[in-house]
Amino acid sequence: MTKKKHREPVLVDCDGVVCNFMQHCLDFANGSGKTSRQWKYEEMVNDSRSYPYWKEADLESEWQKEGFCSTLPLIPRSQQFIEDLRSLDVHVLFVTSPPRNNKTWPHERTEWLEKHFGIKRDEVIFAVDKRYVGGITLIDDHLKNFHAWQAYNNSSATLVAQPWNSSILDKCVEVDKSSGWYRHTEGYNVNRMENFDQIVNFVKKLISAGGNL
Repeated sequence: MTKKKHREPVLVDCDGVVCNFMQHCLDFANGSGKTSRQWKYEEMVNDSRSYPYWKEADLESEWQKEGFCSTLPLIPRSQQFIEDLRSLDVHVLFVTSPPRNNKTWPHERTEWLEKHFGIKRDEVIFAVDKRYVGGITLIDDHLKNFHAWQAYNNSSATLVAQPWNSSILDKCVEVDKSSGWYRHTEGYNVNRMENFDQIVNFVKKLISAGGNL
């Protein structure tokens, strides 16, 4: 008899989780010859559009061109990460928000996921508001998505540590950094994971606990 997968899926964002959108943009800007200086990944503590390089290199136009999404690089070890999640006997669904002005992005993103992660076409969901997609957890890098999904689903979202979400630590008390668990001063848990192994271990605990920690 085939073993049934866990009923609820694990939801995985793309950019900033498995796809290195930010590094690609920085490489493009730094190599354009148009920026006032060279920019570093760790400096990106705010929205990318707030930095001079975005306008100087005309990235707002560039990233909406046909073919841009297809050229985006993987985050190192992300393929093994997805395989490790799948080994937990859960469905892994990719949940990603398409840009408003790039008509080819959904098609390119689907093909990108097929190429790198071997997904079926029904394993990617395009959602502007991810909180309405239910699952064991949402693994995302943006604070807005983290807060919205966790509040709406009354379950534990998973925040992937990136420079642009580090500000949340200013309002947290460290509980167990080794597992990525923090306590916000407003009383809720912040599960901010520094690496893929932490995320996989956290998902294991969520499955055992029934979806909330």
